[in-house]
Amino acid sequence: MAAGAGTAISARSVARYRKQKLLRKAEGPEAEWPRPFSGRGAAALGEGAGAAVLEPLEAARSAGKPIQGALTGWGRATALEGAGGLSGAIREAARRAMEAVEIGPGRVCLVVTHGAGTPAEDEAEAEALSAVLEGHRPRALATKGAFGHLLGASPIVDLLLALRALAEGEVPPSPGAGAAAREVMDFSQGPVAAGTGAALVLSQGFGGACAAFAAEAL
Repeated sequence: MAAGAGTAISARSVARYRKQKLLRKAEGPEAEWPRPFSGRGAAALGEGAGAAVLEPLEAARSAGKPIQGALTGWGRATALEGAGGLSGAIREAARRAMEAVEIGPGRVCLVVTHGAGTPAEDEAEAEALSAVLEGHRPRALATKGAFGHLLGASPIVDLLLALRALAEGEVPPSPGAGAAAREVMDFSQGPVAAGTGAALVLSQGFGGACAAFAAEAL
């Protein structure tokens, strides 16, 4: 079983994140909530959890179990100064995930972004995806405008949403997502067709840790 939970909202946790400059007080009527890839707004903490049971495909089919989809590839990298920084680590993690399952940019029909909602992180992610996708422009989903940052729960929740979107053929909207990365990926403010192919799910953690997952419907 792969599971994650984020129960971070407390006066102490908020003070700790603000001290580390991971949260900031933004200005304007929309300042209280993340607006990924918009160049404005601020990061916000959320609470949530997700879990998935991972089994070899043939074993699950033989047992007649319901299958949400396939986790087909993954990769990780760490951001280091002088080695491409955060953008370079995101790019490397994504490429490793795609190479593990031998998919090219044109096979990616959906990107679920980390989309922290802070300009520096969003710019690094957009730069990395531009290099990985090589001009291909897939559908995109950013969840932190809806949930806030779920911390340890974010990767599994985003992966489950990607699998559901592929299975149902529909990508949900990305509340608050801006147009700063419109040349790289296509966010929507309403449900849109997912297309056919693989999903690429990106995640970031403390200390420059970056991870990526490739997933496909069955």
